[in-house]
Amino acid sequence: MLPNDAGRARAEAVFRPDDGRHEKGSAMTLIAEQARATEDKTARLRALRMEREAAVVPEAPKPARKTVKRAARR
Repeated sequence: MLPNDAGRARAEAVFRPDDGRHEKGSAMTLIAEQARATEDKTARLRALRMEREAAVVPEAPKPARKTVKRAARR
């Protein structure tokens, strides 16, 4: 590699635009997309939970035991 090529490669590595960086204004778009995805996931999970709870038949509660009153000792 020539000295100019090495310097150029080093400069391009330093000043290369970051791939993870977004343009101005896109942050709100990303936030809105994430919020929408969260709402969709929440709605899907809520529907699954409601289905699961509707499928489970609750057991009838056991009848309460009758208590026998005893005479108080004196």
